[in-house]
Amino acid sequence: MTLKTRLRNIKANIRGLEKQISMTYVRAPISGTVSGKTVRKGAFLAPAMKIMDIIDIRRLKMAAYLTDDEVLQIKKASG
Repeated sequence: MTLKTRLRNIKANIRGLEKQISMTYVRAPISGTVSGKTVRKGAFLAPAMKIMDIIDIRRLKMAAYLTDDEVLQIKKASG
């Protein structure tokens, strides 16, 4: 095997390893806040496997039932 062939093979191996490394990052298709994880560190994953729940906290709504005394304690949040 010539030196050029060996070099070409090494470069091909490097490209393959770089491709594999690029597939180790987890990227969410949406922005938001993680509300629950369904996998643990070190687990094996498959494409399209659910690993967490992400919620958009800008659109949350809440309903609360309060007594008269509790209503008097409510203050508007700053921000």
